[in-house]
Amino acid sequence: MRMSAWLEQVPPSILEQIAAHPFHREELQTGTSLLECLTDGKVLRRGYDRMTSLEREALQAICREFGLNRFQWDDLQLLPAHRPIAEWKAAVAALCEKGLLCAWQKAWGEWSFSLPAEACQEWSELVVGTPFEQAAEWKLDELEQATDEQGNLVIDILLLGWFLQNAGLTRGKQGHLHKAACRKLEQLLSVPSSYCSPDESESQSTSESDSGLSAGAAAVIDAAARFGLLQWEADSLSLQPEAWRTFLAQTGVRQFQQLAREWLLWHAPPQAWLQHAGFAILNMPETGWYDLQHLFESMREKGVLQDDLAWPSFAASLQQSILQPMEAFGWLQTARMRDGRVLLQKSADVREQAGEEMNKPCLSSQGEVMLPLGCELEAHWDMLCCSEFAGYRTPIALYQITQSSVLRGKEQGKSMIDVVGGLGVDIPANLLHQLEEWEGRYGEVEVSACTVIRCRNGSLADQLRQWSRLRGKVEAAGEGILLVRGDLSQKELIKLISGNGFHVTLQKREEPGGKLAAEPLRQWAAGFEDLQGTAPAKKLPDIPDLYERMSAIPASWLHEFRTYHPSTGRQMIEHAIRYRSGVQLRIQGDAIRFHPERVLGDTSGWKVEGWVAAAPQEREMKQFSPKDWEEIQLILPGINDNNEVLRS
Repeated sequence: MRMSAWLEQVPPSILEQIAAHPFHREELQTGTSLLECLTDGKVLRRGYDRMTSLEREALQAICREFGLNRFQWDDLQLLPAHRPIAEWKAAVAALCEKGLLCAWQKAWGEWSFSLPAEACQEWSELVVGTPFEQAAEWKLDELEQATDEQGNLVIDILLLGWFLQNAGLTRGKQGHLHKAACRKLEQLLSVPSSYCSPDESESQSTSESDSGLSAGAAAVIDAAARFGLLQWEADSLSLQPEAWRTFLAQTGVRQFQQLAREWLLWHAPPQAWLQHAGFAILNMPETGWYDLQHLFESMREKGVLQDDLAWPSFAASLQQSILQPMEAFGWLQTARMRDGRVLLQKSADVREQAGEEMNKPCLSSQGEVMLPLGCELEAHWDMLCCSEFAGYRTPIALYQITQSSVLRGKEQGKSMIDVVGGLGVDIPANLLHQLEEWEGRYGEVEVSACTVIRCRNGSLADQLRQWSRLRGKVEAAGEGILLVRGDLSQKELIKLISGNGFHVTLQKREEPGGKLAAEPLRQWAAGFEDLQGTAPAKKLPDIPDLYERMSAIPASWLHEFRTYHPSTGRQMIEHAIRYRSGVQLRIQGDAIRFHPERVLGDTSGWKVEGWVAAAPQEREMKQFSPKDWEEIQLILPGINDNNEVLRS
């Protein structure tokens, strides 16, 4: 889940607790907001350097194993085995206190946790590294297949907005969109109609969804809805004005980049390794072709992949979940070589074009407009309103000015002369003359609405026409029918007529219902985020609460490293087994950390079996009897673990 949404739902006490943590003091004092402290990449990197070694290790292990997915206490056994579960639990609680993990709790008290979605791309880079450092070299005769049919999601969202404003998209009683309008919309869009949502399995993938839309059109509407750009007015889909203005204020390239990041969070695959692969592709350099196998090898080396996952399965899964949708939306280009290599390159649409010349519009004397994606989307929107969309050729949108489009723009309060002037280009003299002529024809004939008065008979209508207040403002339009042409409102008319002794009824026009934000089209394009249920926790997990009945433990067990009677030593070891923590033993003068797992034997003669940390992320099994150690101390991570200070 997004940290922004989580912070909105948690009690104020949690916000205060996180904001008061010394970990954030320096950033907050410089004016950084709490949300930025918890999600901004640069701030997170600075904070990472201030974490304890256990917290850093836990953060990387959680990101590597779970990615965006939620996990519970029991899932911590999947983390590297060289640390006891109690240490991982204490680290999770400490990360929650700093707001670096979102905490969730069901009604019966079951905890779950997740990394904030906005921060996951940053943490993923720590886990995976930078596998795309060296660009691949290849020749044209080595190419077997390359990206063919490709759309542009930003342009398609603009076209969707234009269609909603001019043609309309409505739903029937069953909630399905009307098919005739769907077919017209699909003809406008560039995302392939055969687009397959990454959330669908191959067996479920169809070219048309249950809504009546093609899968590609449904994906465009779903993206616009998740971006907050759409709303329902009764049964008509329309633009949300404030969100739409914000959307148009950015350049097309910036919004295209943002949509790529958001899409991966909306539709992240459930497998954590696929999520990391998607983040690595987003972090790929803007120019150059890169070998996908380098990503496979890097992820295997970093321990992100399962040992039994072979290259063919890796490539096939990535193709279905990440590469195919990113190609369809225009973020990525792929090239398959004859030697089996798969090469990737970011689309030119994602790259910031250097220099003003690369983002400069062009206008021909025939009314053809070429508008780069690097321009503000408001310029593209104005062009859509006043001209005909003629296609998209990366990274240029093509528009054609026509008489009908100019008049359509005037109906929406836009002058094509002003729109073109706002682009900073000179209008050829012949085109300017043509535009002035077309705009001059606007409003030659005006059709206006008026109020209709229906009387029971003609004589009553004639009587009303003679009233001084209505004389000259109404005219006959048939037997007993009057048209009101003046500035009288319906309320004033009713008051006037009823005040003269007549009973008046008002024929109300059926008004549309209220405006509701359009939900993502989950039944057509279900997303990863839609599956993340449960409510945020009412409080953060407290480290002492991790140890049941800790108050009953003698203080000396925790604070004194000394000699105890063997029966007391056994009790301490049994507590360590229950808490899945450890004890400190002094054996032949050396202190070691020992993690017991089971007691062997009875009170007349017993041993304890457990492990000590050996090489990185490995255990070495050991057995000890009470005679083997001189001193013992119970260790509870986060309480009396002097080797790892969890509370910075």
